[in-house]
Order: sequence, then C-alpha cells, then structure tokens
Amino acid sequence: MWGCCVVLGEEVRKTFAARADLLEKLSELAERRGLTLYALVNRLFQLEIEVSGRGVDLRRVVEEWKEWVRVKNSGFMPVPAILWGDLVKEVYEKSGEEWLVVRCREVGDWLVKKLASSGVNPLQELEYLVRLLTSNSPELTFEARSENVRVWVMNPRLTKPQAVVLASIIEGALTTLGYVRLVKEVDEGFLRVEGWRATNAQNT
Repeated sequence: MWGCCVVLGEEVRKTFAARADLLEKLSELAERRGLTLYALVNRLFQLEIEVSGRGVDLRRVVEEWKEWVRVKNSGFMPVPAILWGDLVKEVYEKSGEEWLVVRCREVGDWLVKKLASSGVNPLQELEYLVRLLTSNSPELTFEARSENVRVWVMNPRLTKPQAVVLASIIEGALTTLGYVRLVKEVDEGFLRVEGWRATNAQNT
C-alpha cells in the first residue's frame, strides 16, 4: 500500500509517494521526538544530501554504525591495524607466548559469558569477530555444529603473534562453551583450531 505526503517549500509544493507503513512509522517517530512530519522528513532529506555530497552512501554509514555497536557490545574497541600489530608484537616479545596464550584464553572465556548474558548466539558472534579481526580473510573457514567447531584461517598479513592471540581467544571461548580443544596450530599467516564436545572427544 502506498501513501502520499505533501512537502511545502517557500515557493514550491512537491508531492512524493511513499509506502503507507513507512509514513506511519515516520509519523510515530516525529511525535516521539516532538517534531512535525514536515520537519522530520526535511531533516532526512538534508542528511541524505549532505552525506551523498561527501561521496558516501547513507546506507553504508548506517551499516558501519551497526558494526561499531556490535563490536562495542562484544567488549572490543577498534584500533588502527598497524597499532594493533605493533602492540601484539611487543607483548609477545616481552611477556612470551605462554603468558599471552593464558591471557587470551581468559579473554575468550570472558567473551562467551558476556555474549551469553546479552542473549545473543556466542558462536555466531565469535565467527563475526574472527572475520573482523582477520579483515574478512578470503581463506577463512568457520564451521560450527552441535558436536564440533572448526576454524581455519590463511592470511599473509596475519603475523604469528596475532595468530596466537586469535587462536587462544577462540580456544578459551570454545572451552567455556563445552568444547574440548583437540587441535590448535598457529604460524605466520595461518591458524587452525578445532574443538569437539567432551562426549565426542573421547571417540576422536
């Protein structure tokens, strides 16, 4: 169903067509914000024109904002890639791989508990974060079944310290979810983690 909305300007009168359900929601939103429908519609038009004038797609802005909120709600914060790499390398060299593994397992444990308390699917969010932290590597496998989980990443930009961090976070998360780590491999540009439920691990 479609509806019409009249927009009055100082010199011209314009009419545009819009879906009736969208107009209804806009009217409700305008009322909640103490605005007229005219004011809200013009604000939206102005925002689209301003963003497009900068060569940016408004829908992409919204999607990136959703990603930021998703990362923030997971307890992470974005940092420049070069800084992330340098920080991980420094900690790896000064504190050692064993210390880093322990700490990152704790992060994985904490992450799963936080996600579970938020009412989201921990495995789905874990996959999202893995893809995000590896810059959506084209060679990435994240297979999650009720009895086992398999994560496999190949990315030439992934340093060994970064691979250790990510693999250990995954390991800690899967352990908290009731999986038993049977395989974990890390190297420059590569990581692999596979876990099975405790009942299935005995037969593996």
